[in-house]
Amino acid sequence: MTGEWAGFEGAPALAGSGSGAPAPRPATAPIPTGVTVPPSAAALLNRCDVLFGEIGRRMHRFSWLRAAGAPIEQCLVVDAYFPGNRVVVVCGAQTAEEDELCAVQVPAHGLRLLRLQPEQFASDPGQLTTRLADAIRALGPVPPRPQEPVPRSVAARHVAPPLAPPPTPARPPTPLAAARWAADRARASTAPDGKRAAGRTDREQQERAGLVLGVTLVVVLAAEMMIFVAIIGFGGGHPVLAIGFAFDVGARALGTIAFARDGDEDRAWGALIVGSPAVVGYTLLSEEPITTEPAPLAGWVGALAIVLIVVAGLAAVL
Repeated sequence: MTGEWAGFEGAPALAGSGSGAPAPRPATAPIPTGVTVPPSAAALLNRCDVLFGEIGRRMHRFSWLRAAGAPIEQCLVVDAYFPGNRVVVVCGAQTAEEDELCAVQVPAHGLRLLRLQPEQFASDPGQLTTRLADAIRALGPVPPRPQEPVPRSVAARHVAPPLAPPPTPARPPTPLAAARWAADRARASTAPDGKRAAGRTDREQQERAGLVLGVTLVVVLAAEMMIFVAIIGFGGGHPVLAIGFAFDVGARALGTIAFARDGDEDRAWGALIVGSPAVVGYTLLSEEPITTEPAPLAGWVGALAIVLIVVAGLAAVL
């Protein structure tokens, strides 16, 4: 069956894994009130990894997911594929042709289709995990793997039939074919469907934001080591203070990495700028602490850094 959006109520988050056993509800930090910006596609897919209990294959292509008569290099790209749960995830808007292609071919090949619109999660970001779990639960149980080829009569008007396994390994697309496919995708996403082009642009902006975050982290860590650890700490005759700031460097780095891996850019920047207090707040003091590795380690390192800095400060005053 195809994934359909059910009404998102405040139900507990629970998703079926490939084995049928319920997966535990992942912990998330509360999102600040008043935030109306929808979550990024990467954040939704990362949360799907947790709920499905497996790492989805990003930007996956199937040989059968293409228009009738189209060459192999023009196979439609889906945002993620979870083979263990037999789920195909499409994040963002599609053209009418792409929408019809997925709606017909994905169920015909024994897979479930989950459509995600980031804008639908903007009204209540704090319930992202719960609402995403409801959408996954609405897909129903994991279907059995098909025991026989899909009949050619299924959606023959729209798409090409599944390809038979070739006698020899298929050669990878040539650079010219890859360039032609990219050009076709760009033309299809620009005209009447602007949302699809906006989704691709959002991925490019995420990559640039990740690069800026990484460069800024390196600069901040280098500055803290030079000024607070070397000059103020050891240079000023305060070894305990120097060690405390050294632990703060570690907490700042580990926290920023953990929150970036969790897809939470706001908390990643908070850990980078504020340091140990923000890391401890997100990992140890929150009602739903972030547990993405290495967040727990970052929280305890940050707590140790705060204790050492406070002790050194009191010793200097007294």
